[in-house]
Amino acid sequence: MNKVGRWVDVPIAPDSYIINIGELMACWTNGRWAANLHRVVNPPADQPAGSRRLSLVFFHNPNYDAPVSALPGTVDDGDTPRFPPSTSGEHLRAQFVKTQVTETAT
Repeated sequence: MNKVGRWVDVPIAPDSYIINIGELMACWTNGRWAANLHRVVNPPADQPAGSRRLSLVFFHNPNYDAPVSALPGTVDDGDTPRFPPSTSGEHLRAQFVKTQVTETAT
């Protein structure tokens, strides 16, 4: 999804990989590398054998107490980091909490 909220196709580049990074990498790079919302779309039902694109999922998290803050060289002089310092565990916990649905008593 691009910055204005529209889904865009990723062009096929021969002999290449497309890698979606997570939000921790965006924090470490002070937003220079974006963690875009993304989705994988299956090929049309009548053309599954014609698609050579393969989607693999691999999630990796640093140690729970690993510090997460803008790396040196990613914040311009006089600027402040775009994201507050945190730890990998604090970030992951916040993501879990953010995605949980809370029920209200009626």
